[in-house]
Amino acid sequence: MCDLIEVTRWNVPVELTSSPAVANRNALARNLATRDVPSLLGSYVYLSVLDMRRLVSRATRYLLPGPFQGVGVELGAGCGLLSAIVAFENKVKNIYAVEVCEDAANLLIPKVVSSVLGRDASKVVPVVGSFDDLQLPAKSVDFVVEFDSLHHSDNLERTLSESARVLKPGGWMLCFDRAQPDTVTDEEIEEMLSKVYSREFLEKNYYPVDIPLTRRENGEHEYRLSEWKSAFESADFRLEKTAKFEREVRFKTAMKGVLSVFPGRIRRLLYKSEGPTLRTVAEWTSQRTRRMTRYWTDASPIYAPKETTVFFCERN
Repeated sequence: MCDLIEVTRWNVPVELTSSPAVANRNALARNLATRDVPSLLGSYVYLSVLDMRRLVSRATRYLLPGPFQGVGVELGAGCGLLSAIVAFENKVKNIYAVEVCEDAANLLIPKVVSSVLGRDASKVVPVVGSFDDLQLPAKSVDFVVEFDSLHHSDNLERTLSESARVLKPGGWMLCFDRAQPDTVTDEEIEEMLSKVYSREFLEKNYYPVDIPLTRRENGEHEYRLSEWKSAFESADFRLEKTAKFEREVRFKTAMKGVLSVFPGRIRRLLYKSEGPTLRTVAEWTSQRTRRMTRYWTDASPIYAPKETTVFFCERN
C-alpha cells in the first residue's frame, strides 16, 4: 500500500531546504523510517494513533461547528499522523499533507498513512512544499489544520495569509500549537530561544553532535497568545474559539501511581515505568473532580493527551 502513495513536489526555495532546521529533520526522518509505526510516532510526534484520535475528537466536540468534510490541507505535516486521522472521516475527500522536509514526505507520511488508513491511504496526498507557498488555487479548500508546526513560521501573518488565500469563504482553520502567555517578557523569550540543546537530545534525534545548536537555529519561535490573535486578524481570519487543553492523566497511569508504594522489585514486575507516583494519583483524582463541573459550568478545563493551545477560526 505504501508504494501506491505518490508524493507531490512543489517548488521550494533552496535556502529553506538547505537550512539547518530542515536538514536536521530530514536526518531524523531517515533514521525513523526503519522503525515500526508505533516507535516512529513515539519519537516524532510523541503521540500514538489513539492519542491523536482522542486529541482530534476533543477539538471536534468542543470547538468545531461540525465534522471534517471536503478538501483539506495540513501545514507542516511531519509524519502525517494528523492528516491520516482527519482523512478517516467519511466526508473528507482528500487532504494535502504539506511538509518541507523531503525525507519526511517520502519516507514517513506514506508509511504512517498506510498503517492508519489502509485501502483509503490515497485520501492523503503527501506534498514536499512550504506552508508559506501553497501551490493550490485560491478558494479551493474547505479546511486547514496544523499540529505544532506554525511556531516554526518565521512570519506568522504571512503563513496564515497564505492559508486564508486557499480557503473558500467560510472555510475554517484548526491549530494545535504552543502559545506563550502575554505576561512572558522579551528577555524570557530570548532565553528560551537561545537555549542550546544537550548532547543527549542531539544524539536521540540524530542531529550532528559536534556543533552547538540553539532552539532558534532549529527553527523554533515562541509566539505569545496576543501575537497569535493579531496574526489571525491580519490574515483575514475571524478567531471564533480558543481553548487550552491540559494533559490528561489516564486511569492506567494513576493505577501505576498507586503501585508506587510497593517495593521496587515488585513494581518492576508489574510495569516498566518509574514515573507515576502517589502525586499522579492525586492529579488523576483532581482532574476527574474538575471534569464533573462541566455538567453545570464551562469553567472546567479540557483534558486531552497533550497540553496545547487550540485555535479555531473562520475565513472572512
